[in-house]
Order: sequence, then C-alpha cells, then structure tokens
Amino acid sequence: MSWLYPVKVNIALAEMSVRPGDFNGEWRSNMQQIGKAAGLTPQETAICIVAYGLGINCPEFVKTDIGV
Repeated sequence: MSWLYPVKVNIALAEMSVRPGDFNGEWRSNMQQIGKAAGLTPQETAICIVAYGLGINCPEFVKTDIGV
C-alpha cells in the first residue's frame, strides 16, 4: 500500500476532529489496508475507523452505501 493512502485517512480523521493516535496503531493500519483493498476512499475508510473504533453501530443501509 502506498504511504499516501494512510496519510489521507489520517487527514480525514483529523478533519472529523478525531486524533489518529486515539486508536491502536496496528488496528488502524489494518483498517486502512482493508479499506484500500475494498476500494474505499480515504474518507470512507476514516468513517469506518471511527464507527468501529468508537463502537458506533451504523444502520445496514449506511454500511451498504459506503461499501463496507
């Protein structure tokens, strides 16, 4: 994975006022790899990180819309 994708994910997290360091680095890296492999944008991956990392249960239609 290119170094640019994780940087863009971290920027997207920061834009949501979420510090990337609030999440375990290894877990966050794994989520970034999953998002990249699934064809998600960095912003979509950031949303997934926040949703799963903070224990927010998204309605199924939201997960479908963002490609989770």
